[in-house]
Amino acid sequence: MFGGFEEQQKLLEKKLEEKKITASSPDQEVTITMNGNMIVENITVDISKVDLSNSEQVEDLLVVTFNEVLDEVKIAQAAESKKLLSSLMPGGMDNLESLFGG
Repeated sequence: MFGGFEEQQKLLEKKLEEKKITASSPDQEVTITMNGNMIVENITVDISKVDLSNSEQVEDLLVVTFNEVLDEVKIAQAAESKKLLSSLMPGGMDNLESLFGG
């Protein structure tokens, strides 16, 4: 039933690695790009919008933006995982419940 699962898992990891997800703080002071495997690929700080002498402000912007991009990555991972499971399950996701006795 799960033939080729390891191959499909590797394909999923590759797809997620290629997926780029970007999030920004509310006023675009900080922008973070991650791939779908939660690897940070880029962080930009618009110094014209941030008081760099106020470390608390910079830290808060980083935390908010990291959390936002992580939420978006989790959504992308769930969507790709669902596609993988659908491709592995005869009849798609509708049969998943019956597999677990539901």
